[in-house]
Amino acid sequence: MARFQPGKVRAYLKNNFAGVILDKIGFARPEAQNKDEFTQDIAKEQINLLDGDVFFYFTSDREGDDGATKTAKEWLSDPLAQNMKVVKTGRAYLVNEAIWNSSGGILAAELMVKDVERIFGEIK
Repeated sequence: MARFQPGKVRAYLKNNFAGVILDKIGFARPEAQNKDEFTQDIAKEQINLLDGDVFFYFTSDREGDDGATKTAKEWLSDPLAQNMKVVKTGRAYLVNEAIWNSSGGILAAELMVKDVERIFGEIK
C-alpha cells in the first residue's frame, strides 16, 4: 500500500489505519512491508518494495490539484514498476484516500472493507 504525493511516495506499513484494517481482515504483507511502522519514504528505484499479490494506493490530490496523480502515473508506468508482479497481473488498485487514510473510524473501516469486497469481486 502506498500514498503518492507530488514528487514523493510513501509505503504505508502496518501501523496505520488501513494497515490495521487489512491485517484484521486477513491480509498478509510481503516481507519488505511487514514492519510495525507507520510509513516509509521510498525512491523510485525502490518501487519493487511495493510488490505483492495486490497493491492498494491512493493519492494526496485535492480538488484542482493533480500533482500526486501525475506522480502515480509516472511511477507506475516506469519500467521498474512494469516488471512488478502486481502491475503485470493488473492488481494495482487506486482507492479513495479519504476512506483509506484520512478519515479513520468505524464508517471508514466499513467503506474500506466494501472497497476490498468490490475489488476481490473483480478478481474472481
